[in-house]
Amino acid sequence: MRVAAVILAGGRSTRMGRDKALLPFRGARLVDHLAELLGGAFEGARIFVSGSIDGYCSVPDIEPGLGPLGGIHSVLTRLAEEGGFDRALFVPVDMPCLTSELLRTLTSGECAHFEGSELPFVVPVSERSIAAARELCRESGSGRSVREFLRRLGARGLAREGLAPEVFRNANTPEEWAAL
Repeated sequence: MRVAAVILAGGRSTRMGRDKALLPFRGARLVDHLAELLGGAFEGARIFVSGSIDGYCSVPDIEPGLGPLGGIHSVLTRLAEEGGFDRALFVPVDMPCLTSELLRTLTSGECAHFEGSELPFVVPVSERSIAAARELCRESGSGRSVREFLRRLGARGLAREGLAPEVFRNANTPEEWAAL
């Protein structure tokens, strides 16, 4: 089973006031930290970035302005076109405390996330996944969410027992970033 590792970094970072992917973290950019984490968790994994970051296999949104679902749809479409990927692991750029062990646990399933947290998640690279993302991108309102995408795919919520809550922390504002 070949897993594509995807960093969701295509957002506008409006609450942060600057591009989160480029924030400094432990001597590197946040996107570099996550790429290193993914590379360590999955030796030889191909890493994609939803958005446009120099030095990475970037996947621009097919339709800009649709939030994370637009990026998810674009990446799944690209992976299906390239072929050779069974599943895609999606990790947000603003969750630097994730661990290799947690990500490997997540990818032991075909379609899963952790209970109480939509991100990170793993889904099959399939026409069904692409269609679900595409349909949600076309909808409007509060139902257009990663949570609804995972629900439509029947993603399994893995237990968070034994996992430190801080591994799921993310940073959307300068205050959250400072606290992280």
